[in-house]
Amino acid sequence: KGYRGPTRFWLTLPRGHDKTSSIGRFSNWLLAFASRRLSCICAAGDREQASRLADFMKAEASLNPWLDDRLSFANYFVRGTNESKLQIISADANSSFGDKSDVVICDELTHWEKGDLWNALYSGSEKRPGSVYIVITNAGLMHSWQWEQLQNAKRNKDWYVFEAPGP
Repeated sequence: KGYRGPTRFWLTLPRGHDKTSSIGRFSNWLLAFASRRLSCICAAGDREQASRLADFMKAEASLNPWLDDRLSFANYFVRGTNESKLQIISADANSSFGDKSDVVICDELTHWEKGDLWNALYSGSEKRPGSVYIVITNAGLMHSWQWEQLQNAKRNKDWYVFEAPGP
């Protein structure tokens, strides 16, 4: 309550810098230790990337029994304390218009072919007061739809943008 800083985060990291597994680790902690019920969605570029994220989350939990006790896994759904839930979807699936999750995480945005899912998720998050939107991706290509979104984020005070220098 009373927080006035950014609620949108864009992290650009080079290949091999723990992007997808960081999302899994963050999501596990969020679901396990949320002080209230949260609805979360994590979107990956395709079904294979979504599957990788689910695998990272399961592996992290299995290595930490005190964390594993707080989570339950079922395909592309993870449930945590306080009935918090995370759905893992892929950008090559049907869009999610109307979704108003508390937390939206976009994994490897520069690998998403089209911006349909981005538009659906972002428009939904804008309608949810206090929602958090996170992008973790690599640098991608200039003048792509993803690059345009990054430029918009850099101009918007609601976004915190971090771009790791070099490889």
